[in-house]
Amino acid sequence: MSAAKASILLAGGGSGGHIAPGLAIAERLRECAPEVGVVFACSTRAVDAQMLEPTGFDYRAIPAEHLSKSPLELMRFVKAFADGRSASKELMRERHVRAVVALGGFVTGPVVSAAQSLGVPVMLLNLDATPGKANRWVAKRAVTVLSACPTPSEPNFARAVVGMPVRRAAIATLKRDECRARLGSSQACTRCL
Repeated sequence: MSAAKASILLAGGGSGGHIAPGLAIAERLRECAPEVGVVFACSTRAVDAQMLEPTGFDYRAIPAEHLSKSPLELMRFVKAFADGRSASKELMRERHVRAVVALGGFVTGPVVSAAQSLGVPVMLLNLDATPGKANRWVAKRAVTVLSACPTPSEPNFARAVVGMPVRRAAIATLKRDECRARLGSSQACTRCL
């Protein structure tokens, strides 16, 4: 009997802004370590499934809500957090998750809580210049905090600034002049130089 394939879980979602960098990481992992599985824990919003479905990567929508001061919405948050934590633990056990990469957004809260309870290490990749509530919470629970860009409001937030992960499909394969010619723009945009 062979050992189950270990996986890395990428957590984030809700606007597509967390999914696209996660896909860049997943694609690179697939190239560098094909023996390691990749699974996404995303939000229940349609945009996440629309972005993930065509890629072939496994994903699971995790119940989660934004934190709010409204009593009714706070109750929804607490229930969704508990449900999301439970769903995340189940996913991590099923997929033999050995590490979590938190990409931000309200989905990361229950996922990181589940990881912490199971002893699974968490790395946070902050994608915004101003870390949001979820990322500030996750940073306190992560073994490593990296940022895609400087965080001037919290200069010591991350161990390092690593740049934004970009999917290979979004990187031009031609030289700048060739790209301009194909786009019908022979003159350089002075803001782009």
